[in-house]
Amino acid sequence: MSKNNLERYKEIKNVRQEVVDSLPEQQKDDLGEIRLRVSQIMMVRDKNLPSDQAEQIAERAINRYVEELHISNESGINGYIEGIHAATPNHAEIFNTFKDIFPDENEASLKEKIATTTAQVDQLLTEHQEDGWLRGTAIVALRKEDNDPLIDKILELYNRVDHGTREVVLGVNKINKVSCLVARKSRLVTDMNHSSLSRETLDNTPTQEYLLGAREVNWEIQKKIIAETVGLDDDGKAQAPFLCLTVHGKSNSGPDFIIGGKVKFGQAVCDPAIANWFKSELERIIEEKNIINIKDQSATVGINLEGDKYSGSDNFLATRYGDDQHNGFGELFQTIQIETDTRMRKKSLETISQILAQVLEKFKEDFFDKEALENYIKTNRSLSDQERLDGLHEFSTMTSDKVSKGSLGVSNILRDLLNIQIGDNVEMAGKEYIISSAPKELLKFRRTIFVNSNDDLPNLIKLKASSKEDIKKSK
Repeated sequence: MSKNNLERYKEIKNVRQEVVDSLPEQQKDDLGEIRLRVSQIMMVRDKNLPSDQAEQIAERAINRYVEELHISNESGINGYIEGIHAATPNHAEIFNTFKDIFPDENEASLKEKIATTTAQVDQLLTEHQEDGWLRGTAIVALRKEDNDPLIDKILELYNRVDHGTREVVLGVNKINKVSCLVARKSRLVTDMNHSSLSRETLDNTPTQEYLLGAREVNWEIQKKIIAETVGLDDDGKAQAPFLCLTVHGKSNSGPDFIIGGKVKFGQAVCDPAIANWFKSELERIIEEKNIINIKDQSATVGINLEGDKYSGSDNFLATRYGDDQHNGFGELFQTIQIETDTRMRKKSLETISQILAQVLEKFKEDFFDKEALENYIKTNRSLSDQERLDGLHEFSTMTSDKVSKGSLGVSNILRDLLNIQIGDNVEMAGKEYIISSAPKELLKFRRTIFVNSNDDLPNLIKLKASSKEDIKKSK
């Protein structure tokens, strides 16, 4: 161990002990809490490190969170592709999560069951390799055979991965040498898709780490790739159009491919015109290649808007516009979160790689500079998209006897989107309505406002996202 590394190790060890000593008794064994606080302290101390030491620390962090990383401008593509939910949970990650869910379970017995159960899944995968089985397919098959709730939980945790997305990302890199990233840690540990100080919950059990470390790594990698491909200005903004293509897996409901098109408080994960461009390109390639889905029909593509599932993480808004830790990469930076159907991934991962590689090439061809992107957006952004960017959102209405007359039942997701709270007043058609919670049994209708049948409201209504100042004035 070098002198610098030895000194670094001693410094972190001392900081860790200080953190543990400062924590209340119930948190002294919480490794995630300890790691978060140590990281926060070290990030402040590391701001003035010499560049060579800072680079070494960054490399160690990348090795911790990233399995595959290729940074190259060989392709000339102004973008990159990532698989941040591609890591399959290993035995230790499953066991560490289980310790919180089943604290009374014998450790040796639990480790044996985890090893046996995951081995059965892997054996089924080997046996059905020619059938194109994904890990999720094998897990479903085993679940049908076993009613043990403990085994069922092991299978559920082992399934916390977007199956096949690793192969898709590396397949695109193989085709056109575009920069790419594949995460090393599973979602049981951490998740690059969430904000730095969150701890995504799994069945009310927190992930083993806060997301600060993983997010910082993802940020630094993106910064390196942008600098290598299109360059960064003095404010850290991308100097030319850049596409971050983040590949995820979804269930079999809805279209075969879903693009996240979230707009929130005037900010968009990607410009709505670019989301529509991406959809059109996918559909064009699907038609050209005659790509058929499980229903023997042409594969379908959809865009999910704010409030919908798969509409895009708020974290992508921070990447574009900035947060407490960083300036954003700017509006030339576009993130496309593409969700791929399980059955499509089972059918052909190679085909998905070919499609996405072709779209990345087309992005380079169509949006070769700032002017080309801005002209396209100006020409193709629709009126409804502009309204959403201005904070005006359209929703379906549904009647429910659980909602009082004069009230609007609004889900927590839509209240967050509109920046309103229960008890706030909103005006529609010259009348004031009070915001209430949405009926729990109807939350599956995600972009829906629930109304009383005695209130004469149309099937579609538009609500303006309120600023905090507006809320204060109405109270």
